[in-house]
Amino acid sequence: MDYLDGFADHLSAIGRSPQTVKGYVAAVARVLGQVGGENLSSVTPIDLAEWRRSRSGAARPATVNLEIDAVRQFFRWAHASGLASTDPSERLKHVPPDARMAPKWLSRQEQHRLLREVQKEVQAANTDERRSRAARGGALVALMLHAGLRVSEVCALDMADIEISERKGTVTVRQGKGGKRREVPLNLDAREAIQAWISFRGGAEGPLFPDGKGGRIVPRTAQATVSRLGAGAGLHVTAHQLRHTFCHELVERGGVSLDKVALLAAAARAQAGGRRRSTTDQTSMPAGPGGSGRRCVCVGPSRG
Repeated sequence: MDYLDGFADHLSAIGRSPQTVKGYVAAVARVLGQVGGENLSSVTPIDLAEWRRSRSGAARPATVNLEIDAVRQFFRWAHASGLASTDPSERLKHVPPDARMAPKWLSRQEQHRLLREVQKEVQAANTDERRSRAARGGALVALMLHAGLRVSEVCALDMADIEISERKGTVTVRQGKGGKRREVPLNLDAREAIQAWISFRGGAEGPLFPDGKGGRIVPRTAQATVSRLGAGAGLHVTAHQLRHTFCHELVERGGVSLDKVALLAAAARAQAGGRRRSTTDQTSMPAGPGGSGRRCVCVGPSRG
């Protein structure tokens, strides 16, 4: 399928990330294999509708909709390039989301339970290896829960992306979704967690989270860490839930508009819910238990 190489070149040319290019091409190859798409002009809207119906019963709605996005973009390109006589995906619709499978944020109590488990692991560590692992876990959780980073963005961080002083700190995401760069402030808890990890990692340049083999950890490793800490707290926690919690807290507790949440989290759309509020230059975050409000755009249970 030489046209898949052409499609990949097209995606790269319009600024799609290598990860997105790989995912879209793989999705299109699977779909065409199922609908018999050796001849693109022979693929009909009915073929794609039948694929959508069968696929909807076998995968999560979010997964199916990503594949639908890939197929739509492929056939728009193929039709414009003269590789297909029509675009059979014009009326291919997303499948409706399943509310039971929608990402759920952690309640304030659940956040406390998770953070207590992080602290328990730190306190129970009795070897350098275990102390290092505990510190790394705390930093991973902090960057997702308090800064709203995607797990892939956390794994891609370098030491140069972290700036921490006595009273403030920022993390720079250089290649976010769509290749966009953004800076996110770090609250006190996040700064302390990151500094604790760096005290074990050392200050040398390179990945913030090295894998010990000359590279950096992969998202699966970071997700496994989050899952392990969540299980210790009696919770089923995913990396995406931590990010979703960040967005929810900004809207519900911080009085931040959905537009600003989207900017901070670099999300295509804010799914945190809640009503729109006016955007301000600074955001006064609600105090955590026993603490006072602080002017920052950070969330999660905070210490006074």
